[in-house]
Amino acid sequence: MKTFFFLLVAHLTATCAAAQKVKESGPVVNGRPMSYWLRTWVEKTTNVSQRIEATKAFKQAGTNVIPYLLDQLTVGDAVSARTDPSDPNSVEERKQALEQTIAAEAALRYMGSCVTSAIPELTKLMASTNSGAVVAAAEILSDLGPAGVRVLVRGLTNTNHEARQAIPGVLRHMATRNAGTNLLAELPALFNALDTLPMDAAFDCTDAIVQSVVAEFIRRLDSTNSSTRYISAKTLGQLGTSAQSAIPDLEKLRNDPDQDVRNAADWALRRIRRNP
Repeated sequence: MKTFFFLLVAHLTATCAAAQKVKESGPVVNGRPMSYWLRTWVEKTTNVSQRIEATKAFKQAGTNVIPYLLDQLTVGDAVSARTDPSDPNSVEERKQALEQTIAAEAALRYMGSCVTSAIPELTKLMASTNSGAVVAAAEILSDLGPAGVRVLVRGLTNTNHEARQAIPGVLRHMATRNAGTNLLAELPALFNALDTLPMDAAFDCTDAIVQSVVAEFIRRLDSTNSSTRYISAKTLGQLGTSAQSAIPDLEKLRNDPDQDVRNAADWALRRIRRNP
């Protein structure tokens, strides 16, 4: 009996040690393994100061952590292959895998431009059948400037269903951010892709096109050339309610030194707000 008890304790100790080894994995950043920072960032029990500390670790991580984080984007594949959807324990394991993917995506996005070196690997992920990994890769690419956008736009004609489903929505969200002007160089390819997409995806892409154009004309409202400011304001007015994001910048032009520009800004604001 004592021998059995000893073996049981030894087995449990080894199991716990193995579990701890799995938990505490990945390159070390700020004195902790990256897996620790991922769990800290994603757990609901994490307080604000802990979340800030984890975010700081993401921002300070070097390119050596990128391969580890990319692996975490597909951690759900291995879990799905070995778990039973009807088993509560399996459901919990899948939930944890999803959280790991979410945290890894956040980490890669916080890391910024250094992730540009991973564009080839992210491009490969866009061909995955793992929808979570595809969405994560698309979101990360949307932060990586023109090079990332080119991969996304090419993906609209990808034969991979998951990519074609995910990319239009990512482009639409991207276009409402400052990164929207990165789509301008890809407008011909975007237009060509519209005919190949389902209706809802085509609307997402159309909205991305409109918002990228709006972003460019908003940028031109700061021109030192009064004619450029005038034309930009008038164009934004013509775009109507689609140019809602231009309202703050057009409001500033109400104090422009040029009377024609002031009038154009007033007219554009009325059009955008649908006032007569």
